[in-house]
Amino acid sequence: MALLMRAVRDFSERQSQVFLLISTFLVKYEAPELRAINDRDVIEGLAALASTYETSVQGGGSAFEGDAAVVLRRAVETAREAGAAEAANPRAFLDFLTRVIMRRPDADAAPGPDAGEAPRLILP
Repeated sequence: MALLMRAVRDFSERQSQVFLLISTFLVKYEAPELRAINDRDVIEGLAALASTYETSVQGGGSAFEGDAAVVLRRAVETAREAGAAEAANPRAFLDFLTRVIMRRPDADAAPGPDAGEAPRLILP
């Protein structure tokens, strides 16, 4: 959890949302058969995207592009830090995100109070 706290320590609300979106994408991504992704793939991809957004910002890009560049660079730093902490695990960052972002197994099984009931019209 300390790794996550360091990653988002000074993010704005929008930057935090972008970080969560990227993290969720990485956790839910299903790689093609016989080609599992690892932290090195993630670092290279995030760094390339960060460079693209940084270039766009230099040319007068949007505020979102600036936020995305900051978040992507921080995600790269966090992935490297996770990899350094678990050098033997090529998926240390991805495993970390899976532990932090993963949905509870019973989240879909717990219906709401009105689940299964048809909507009712209230008449006077």
